[in-house]
Amino acid sequence: MDIHDLTAALDTVLGPAAVAMLAGSTRTGEAVEWAADSGPRPAHESEMRLRIAYSTWKELSATRDEEAARAWFRAPLDELDGDTPLAALADDRGDQVLRAAAAA
Repeated sequence: MDIHDLTAALDTVLGPAAVAMLAGSTRTGEAVEWAADSGPRPAHESEMRLRIAYSTWKELSATRDEEAARAWFRAPLDELDGDTPLAALADDRGDQVLRAAAAA
């Protein structure tokens, strides 16, 4: 999936502030810019975090409603040493996030 479309989808379900955070950005506006068809591409590391977040979202939303999937990203998890999936993604712990989602 195109990174602009992927970011737009995440902006819609998680909100631009959460998307910017998980991508490692300090500017909420960057998530909106990345979502624009003619917008800039995120840095490689940010793009990888966004792709992991999107994959995780798709996995979770296949088995639960959108609100529950959204709440999962914001909830502290034992599998992530008490961190939220959003924070773990920002810390480049995408592999742990994917494992936690598979176990959810």
